Amino acid sequence: MAEQSSSCATTSGRKDNSSPAKCPSHRRFWINQPVVQRSGGINLKDSHIKSPDSLSRFLNFSEHRLPNQFEWVSIDVNTDRSFHDFITRYYFDGGEEDTRVLNFPYSPVFLRWFLCAPGFIRSLHVGIRDKRSEKLAGFMAGTPAAIRIKTESHRVVVANLLCLHKAHRSKLLACVLINELARRATVNQIWQGVYATEARVSTPLCSCEWFQRLLNPAKLRKLGYVIKKNKTEERSNVEIQNLPPEPETIGFRKMKRQDIASVVDLLNDYLKTFTVAPVVDVHFVEHFLVPKQGLVDSYVVQDPETQEITDFCSFVIQKKEIVKKRKQWEVKCAVLFYYAASKTSLLNLIRDLVTMACRKDCDIFRAQGIMGNDLFLDKLKFETVPYKKVLHYYLYNYGLMNVLRPKELGLVLDGSNKNRTKL
Repeated sequence: MAEQSSSCATTSGRKDNSSPAKCPSHRRFWINQPVVQRSGGINLKDSHIKSPDSLSRFLNFSEHRLPNQFEWVSIDVNTDRSFHDFITRYYFDGGEEDTRVLNFPYSPVFLRWFLCAPGFIRSLHVGIRDKRSEKLAGFMAGTPAAIRIKTESHRVVVANLLCLHKAHRSKLLACVLINELARRATVNQIWQGVYATEARVSTPLCSCEWFQRLLNPAKLRKLGYVIKKNKTEERSNVEIQNLPPEPETIGFRKMKRQDIASVVDLLNDYLKTFTVAPVVDVHFVEHFLVPKQGLVDSYVVQDPETQEITDFCSFVIQKKEIVKKRKQWEVKCAVLFYYAASKTSLLNLIRDLVTMACRKDCDIFRAQGIMGNDLFLDKLKFETVPYKKVLHYYLYNYGLMNVLRPKELGLVLDGSNKNRTKL
């Protein structure tokens, strides 16, 4: 689910008038990185940009130098108290002033879940610590993964989270963190990376929009996130949210552990239709897709006669606590994750999934405009999320001749929530 290195968005969702995209230092940083720069004539074929040897020389063999007050640390996200304090204070650092904005920072449990993906490497959980206070000033995380680019499989680092202490965001520590994560990846013989962000830092692999369907508009209206002008619009909005009380596809049920092998086969067959997609195995499905309370819900369609698992769908769960007029509210958002439609139409499969999200008391259902999701987004009454920028996917040290259309991308990353710094 994770993925990216940087964002121009501030933690509060407010517009940042000192956009780092205008900063010469940040521009120079990305121009000199092994990423696609169309104007520079790089990547005239589908291949890596730097060879393993040249990439290692580019990143050097020793840790990047830091100002004297700081030191590098590798973080154990499960036990490190300084990480917990840092994330709590500087990742979840206050609500939005704009009531139209509804972001969902991941909970500590959610963070540990995707940061400790199968085969995770602790040294890729990179921290910058203040020597005197022994508190974290910055953190960036990456997890190893396998993705298929066209016909070739590549081991990559998925850059998941970049977060800096507010007091140090003007010191270009984000650039140092990115280089250090890349260097540590090469030490582990990983030469490529993938990330997603709302910031336009180079030529993207693919760009897409966010869409949402409101499942509980009355509640969101009370909280100020949905504003309707008149009763006619309110009635229309209620009609749009009407869903069947139960899934309508015969054999639709919650995924069980014994379904893992079938889901692996289903997903791999389905994801082959995309130009870039993850390589799915038993460990991937067991960690990311087997239902986990408050993290991920997954469903299959089982043929009642043959008992064959024919279809699969899933969503991850994000939550946000909001205090309004001295009352505490919890807002739940379901985010479309991986799916494979084989015998069931994609429209019917996702309608059943949205129905289940509604039954699970989710208030919003969100999806990106990738993977051919345009086949159902309009028909299921999804609308663009008004305040979210376009989400850009990037490859590090690999380039394709052509930018992908959203329907050609089968990789699901969420760059809008996890980046808590400016770059």
